Amino acid sequence: IRAASHEIVLIVNDWRSQVVFGMETALLHGAGTWVEVCEQTIKKLNSLQQWFVRLILQVGPSTPLASLQCDFALLDMKIRVRLKN
Repeated sequence: IRAASHEIVLIVNDWRSQVVFGMETALLHGAGTWVEVCEQTIKKLNSLQQWFVRLILQVGPSTPLASLQCDFALLDMKIRVRLKN
């Protein structure tokens, strides 16, 4: 997933991806078909979302999560998956 994410970042940074909301497209593709997602999976998705946002923004792991979540209106992945269903 992480190797593919680096490729996704190149696509997201492309101006054309802004039309299709690049990050949401990358992380939640097919989420409308996900059923019975366990808490361990949600934790992994949240961790992946945080890592991915830092990668896209090109900031280090020391960037406070509260700042990222507030400034970019990041929702918990459990909520984001439910909104897709």
